[in-house]
Amino acid sequence: FKDGLATAQWHQLPSGSRIRLFTPPYFLGSKLEAYRGRGAQNPLGSQDLEDILNLVDGREELLEEVGTAAPELRAYLAERFAELLINNDFAYLVQGAAHGIREREQIIWQRLRHIAQVTA
Repeated sequence: FKDGLATAQWHQLPSGSRIRLFTPPYFLGSKLEAYRGRGAQNPLGSQDLEDILNLVDGREELLEEVGTAAPELRAYLAERFAELLINNDFAYLVQGAAHGIREREQIIWQRLRHIAQVTA
C-alpha cells in the first residue's frame, strides 16, 4: 500500500501533534490485508474486521470515497468485500456492529454490498 502512504492526509490531534492518516479507502484496504494475514482463521475475533465495520457504519461519505479511489484499489476492495459477504460468520459481526439496531444493520449491509460491486 505504497499509494496509501503517498496519499495519506495530515490531521492535527487535540494535543497539537500532527499525524498522517490513510484515506478511508486505503484504511479499508490495509485492514483487509491485515485480516487476511493474521485473522482470517477467526473472523469473529478479528479486530481488523471490527475496525472495518465501524468505518462502514459510521462514515456516510465512504461509498463516494471508495467510488473515486484508484481503480486498482476499488477492484481489491470489491474482491475482498465479496469474499466477506459469503462468510457465514461475518453476519454475526455485522449484527454486533449494529448493536442490535435493525436499521443500522440494514445500512451496513447496503454499504458492504455496494463496495463489493464497485469495480474499476
